Amino acid sequence: MPGFTKKEQDQLSLLTLAHRGGLAKMRGLLNSAEDVALVMALRLAVIFCRSRNDAPLTIPHPASRIADCVPLVQPKIQARFSGTKFYLELDSQWLTQHPLTHAALQAEVKEWQEFGYGMQITGLAG
Repeated sequence: MPGFTKKEQDQLSLLTLAHRGGLAKMRGLLNSAEDVALVMALRLAVIFCRSRNDAPLTIPHPASRIADCVPLVQPKIQARFSGTKFYLELDSQWLTQHPLTHAALQAEVKEWQEFGYGMQITGLAG
């Protein structure tokens, strides 16, 4: 890949491998807290932005005609990483309204636990 150093190419390769699916394939490859945090950020981006089309994110307004749409709002997210555990704060009402994302986040918590990192999401029930 022209324009990238060998180190940057390696990091892009690592992120590409880690962005979806199980984390078991990443054992021995994430050698720093920075690598772990980058993988988590990318995996969360994939969960929250899983639509692949470029259409505006809209949903039908329940009190109007189907043709009228309101913007689809992503939740406000606050996140931090202690080096061994991820902490995310999300709006629990938003999670209730987005059950597929809720389920994906629950699965992500399990993936990180099996990989040896904690993940706490406030607002995430069950």
